[in-house]
Amino acid sequence: FYMNDATLLRTHTSTVQIRTMLKEKPPIRMISPGAVFRRDYDLTHTPMFHQVEGLLVDKEGKASFANLKFILEDFLKYMFGDIEVRFRPSFFPFTEPSAEVDISCIFCNDEKTKKSSGCRVCSHTGWLEVLGCGIVDENVFKAVNYEKVSGYVFGLGVERFAMLIHKVGDLRSFLRVIYDC
Repeated sequence: FYMNDATLLRTHTSTVQIRTMLKEKPPIRMISPGAVFRRDYDLTHTPMFHQVEGLLVDKEGKASFANLKFILEDFLKYMFGDIEVRFRPSFFPFTEPSAEVDISCIFCNDEKTKKSSGCRVCSHTGWLEVLGCGIVDENVFKAVNYEKVSGYVFGLGVERFAMLIHKVGDLRSFLRVIYDC
């Protein structure tokens, strides 16, 4: 999504985080929402969506992956009810360790067994990816002249959460509603 040779539409809202770290000193607890643009278009992705990223930076040792995991699991169970949550190792350039977070599929989840049998929405895996997260890499802190700190980040798509909460089987349906109005 280049507007011209020098201008690219925003692909994530992480730029707000780095600008905040350049201006502020820890502790930092922030949320950065915004519209983003990517070349994705399928059941669970659209080219334009609204992303919410969170950042926490505190004294060294205060922000751990265990803390991040607890907060995200609690949040996801609050949002989606009695679901399973799993963290899969992943790669994001500015976090280490990094993880993709999945929930058991709310479309094909068996209420009695709490097991997902697999469907078109979850690509027959029984799992739906809902967000990414990780511990802020120490090189990020060096770049903003932070010392003796730790932190974590997460990011999620608002439309995907709306899709799952309202059990809409295809995220592209939201675009059809907008264009049909």
